[in-house]
Amino acid sequence: MVEQAVKVKVEDGSRSVDAPKAFKLQDMVRLLPSRLSYSTIGIPLVDGGAACIPRRDLFDIRMQLMAEDPKPESEQTGQGLVASMLGNNDIQKQMYEGGLKSWECSLDLVACLENDIDTFFPVMGKDDVRKQVYEIGCGTALPSLCLFQHALKDCYKAVSFTLLDYNFDVLRLVTLPNLFLNWIMVKSDPSEWLAEDELEVTEDLKCSFLFDLANNHITLSFVCGRWSDELFELLPPPEPQNRPLILASETIYSPENIRPFIAVLRRLLQSSAKEHATNARALIAAKKVYFGVGGGVAEFVRAFGAVGGFTRQVMETGTEGVARVVLEAVLL
Repeated sequence: MVEQAVKVKVEDGSRSVDAPKAFKLQDMVRLLPSRLSYSTIGIPLVDGGAACIPRRDLFDIRMQLMAEDPKPESEQTGQGLVASMLGNNDIQKQMYEGGLKSWECSLDLVACLENDIDTFFPVMGKDDVRKQVYEIGCGTALPSLCLFQHALKDCYKAVSFTLLDYNFDVLRLVTLPNLFLNWIMVKSDPSEWLAEDELEVTEDLKCSFLFDLANNHITLSFVCGRWSDELFELLPPPEPQNRPLILASETIYSPENIRPFIAVLRRLLQSSAKEHATNARALIAAKKVYFGVGGGVAEFVRAFGAVGGFTRQVMETGTEGVARVVLEAVLL
């Protein structure tokens, strides 16, 4: 299921997420559930093929949440994160930003990356620098999963992924499980991989996952919290001679989100330039207009331009209803 419309519940701000925090992969892996139910989404590409990305089923996440908080859903009062995630609203401001669901612009970003992978994520021989990927507001992390598959299958010097989401529970319930599922798919015999199934998560599988990533020089980092200077300080800094690629989808749906998003984006691009990184860039997928919420591409482009940013459109889709685009953003 891919979400399109956005239903927002406004909180008074008295309950919000904790201060930004960073988490190590080893600690996150310990939190994987014993079983994962998944389905594989196929994203059409211009060459007629499809990008196949397994992701944890939403009902499986809901079952885990209810097991962890056994209070009946009818008794969830809306005062906590679990109630927000189990409720009917896609977003509850200052509590939950919709990270458990896959939003359609994230599929656009996957298609954009896959259709021009040699430009955005070239393999060694075409580009011998280390690579760093940051996904802001990652949620189910479909764009990062696309590149993660390439990092596992192709020849790269080293790749680091930093996954950022408002909620720690999103990172543990869906972001990491999706990375784990994609690793298993890539390492499996294609004839044995099932598009839908339930996977047993054993300790041996967890150890193999950690060992294989280390052996392939792939680093995963996780950071949660609201977009702020404090969150930025927790991010692994761009390293000299790296090629940072910043990804984001459906992050500019609200006017109040645009400025803090730009603040983090700008600092990442600035720090890349400071470290002499090569061709740092951001790809941002969004609807042109978010009806009933107030955000959109035009407001982002104006605000980003006001702080020295430049954008160009690299993809447009969604001929029926609201148009969707992917923008490339850089600092001048």
